[in-house]
Amino acid sequence: MMLAVALWGSMLIPKYSEWQQKKSDNKSLELQVKSLQLTTEVKSLKLEQTEAEFDIVAGPYLVREKQSFPKKVDTGKIVKILELYALQLENLDSVYKDSKFQLTKALFGKTQPVEKTPYSITSFSLNFTTDEVNFQDFIHFLQTGEISEQLKTGKEKGQIEIVDYKFLENNILPLVHIDSIQTTLDDKTNTLNVRLKANFFSQ
Repeated sequence: MMLAVALWGSMLIPKYSEWQQKKSDNKSLELQVKSLQLTTEVKSLKLEQTEAEFDIVAGPYLVREKQSFPKKVDTGKIVKILELYALQLENLDSVYKDSKFQLTKALFGKTQPVEKTPYSITSFSLNFTTDEVNFQDFIHFLQTGEISEQLKTGKEKGQIEIVDYKFLENNILPLVHIDSIQTTLDDKTNTLNVRLKANFFSQ
């Protein structure tokens, strides 16, 4: 009888020890899983925070990027931007200068894809009358989309409506390539009659 108990005990003790070890291993694995879950949650929260911070910082730049290379050229918006800019230039009178800028014609061609490139072009022609200073200003605006220093000064002097200035700040032209500029000088008024041809780019 004692022998049987001893044999049974010798078989049971190792299995009990093995069971205890597995139980301990399971608890350890459960703790590791919980730790990994917590780490994942923390990383997910950090990623969300980083994305939110990126959107705050990069948001305005992304908006401008979409406007400068749009999916489709919005001719109505382009005309409004050009008309508003021209109007601001016209308003920059001073004691020494009668500021002049008048748009007379704006025409758009059909948007055409450019072979073997990821973009399309929309042809554009513009006629306007202006003085030399405003001519240079307007060409710079077309090429860069940047509001000139003289317009910024005009805003500070109250020559330009804030609502118009803000519109020009928040709405920019698509990328443009000027193909040709023809100018003739009117000696009587000392103004330039300008004919300009260009292309706007879109996706």
